[in-house]
Amino acid sequence: MQVIGLIDCNSFYCSCHQIFDPRLRGRPVVVLSNNDGAVVARSKEAKLLGIKMGEVFHLNRKRYDELGVVYFSSNYALYGDISDRVMRTIASEVVSQEIYSVDECFVDLSGVPDVDGFCRRLKAMLWQRHSMPVGIGISTTKTLSKVANWRAKNSPRAAGVLDLVARDRQQLLLAHTPIDEVWGVGRKLSERLKTDLGIETALGLSRADRGVLQDQYGVVMVRTSRELDGEQCFDLELSPEPSKMIGSSKMFGCRVRELHLLQQALATYTSRCAEKLRAQGARCKAMSVSLSTSPHDSGPAHHGQVGVKLAVASDDTRILVEAACMALEGAFVPDRDYCRVGIVFTHLEHTSQTPADLFACAETAEQQSRAMEALDTINKRFGRNTLHTARVVADPAWKMRAQFPSPHFTTRLEDLLQVR
Repeated sequence: MQVIGLIDCNSFYCSCHQIFDPRLRGRPVVVLSNNDGAVVARSKEAKLLGIKMGEVFHLNRKRYDELGVVYFSSNYALYGDISDRVMRTIASEVVSQEIYSVDECFVDLSGVPDVDGFCRRLKAMLWQRHSMPVGIGISTTKTLSKVANWRAKNSPRAAGVLDLVARDRQQLLLAHTPIDEVWGVGRKLSERLKTDLGIETALGLSRADRGVLQDQYGVVMVRTSRELDGEQCFDLELSPEPSKMIGSSKMFGCRVRELHLLQQALATYTSRCAEKLRAQGARCKAMSVSLSTSPHDSGPAHHGQVGVKLAVASDDTRILVEAACMALEGAFVPDRDYCRVGIVFTHLEHTSQTPADLFACAETAEQQSRAMEALDTINKRFGRNTLHTARVVADPAWKMRAQFPSPHFTTRLEDLLQVR
């Protein structure tokens, strides 16, 4: 019998800030979205104050100040680095691991003699090494381990770890698990299940008529039901499939009218996507470029999108940036206040599957490959955008707002904590 654990960091973004300022522990902390628009993460204390996910920050700032809430702009470099450290520690202690998101992973615990004791030691290790609080749910399927994790985090008796391998314990907990807490169900589907089928709990879903579920909700809901009943349907993905598309689209910190500024932003996003493309050993044969105004603005609106097919699939930042910026000219309409530009690479193929360009010499292709390898090596060692195309600007006027920044404690030498 396979035993699966789900390790999930508690209020991950907020916990990352608390690592470097212990005075924040026990206080309500929230993290804001891009441009400080809305709440995207809350500490336990903030949740108890009734702060909701997605609350618009500028409409609630006065209330937050009155409640003593500490708020931060998003610090993705910090979150990514802490996540990497936590995941590497977990990987060193288990046989196999599926990283599901930045703050959670599934692990194979089959054959572990004392699984509860092992998980409690691992939980203590993650706190001792990284000051990262986690919850661990243990069961026989992914969906059940998710339920166990939810209970582990919300039950003082569990103390952060819950073993839900035994069948009788599964049935008891499922009977007390609201349907909207089941992995993959969510609010909208749970409302349909309650209204259409009278299913209120996870136990009800596990016992539901599979034929009806198939007809009304599809095969994924059937698999979820079977998983809740103890039948494994979702395997651990130890070697995730490469991305079928890679994209980036961000809101600007201010409205942008000039084409050259839009091209600066697009070049920045395209360069980052090209880096991801090479990291998975792929090239792209096509791309889609878009730009748009805000639906909340009173001025003239515009949403433009242009697709581009490359003659030869490429992973060269220079080629991709130039193609994207040329495409943007076709989507651009002057005298508009643009709030966003985006790029999506499609038709990805592995480098080994890309046919050679009949009109390019082998030396040119080799030089391109070596140039990109050098670019990635230098930027990895000395920091992103140490080397970049001329269109990329170090401190652009359109960059996202971050009025409440925090130091990059682990990724910038100048931000290292000093002990006195």
